[in-house]
Amino acid sequence: MPLNDLVQNPIDDKAIVALTQLADELAKTLVSNRIINHLTPPERQQYGSINEQNKLLVNKVYDYHVANPAYSSPDVNWDLFDRNLTARNGLAAIESKLRQILEICGDTRILYDYSLYHNALLDYDYTKYKASNATGAGYTTKYQGIKQLFPATHKADTSTETTTDTLNKG
Repeated sequence: MPLNDLVQNPIDDKAIVALTQLADELAKTLVSNRIINHLTPPERQQYGSINEQNKLLVNKVYDYHVANPAYSSPDVNWDLFDRNLTARNGLAAIESKLRQILEICGDTRILYDYSLYHNALLDYDYTKYKASNATGAGYTTKYQGIKQLFPATHKADTSTETTTDTLNKG
């Protein structure tokens, strides 16, 4: 049984509420600072994202501007350029941290899913066994209810194979 229970100390409800509140607060902060500009798919395609080579260009031009402002184009609003670059770098750092958080949440959820699914299969096999006995009256109803969730097979239901064996083959 322990092999199915991969997460021995699940996150508690209090922590889930606190993390959800933090995520809500982050979203509110982004919206209140007018950071979120909802691009449509065509706009996303039109504006795109600059690749690494072009990021190097932006940074090099900025470095030259800082070192020798006299050689910078007067057509560029350098104050806005500086603020945009700072904001862009800050958002990139936030995105990186959020990706880490998403990976942590996703990996942990996968472990929960695995444990829950395999424990549900164990319970289904137990229910199937109990339903096959004359004393398993309530188990028959439970078995029939859960059985609907499995794809129909061409074998008779009296197979000696367990549910987990059947599912692990497919």
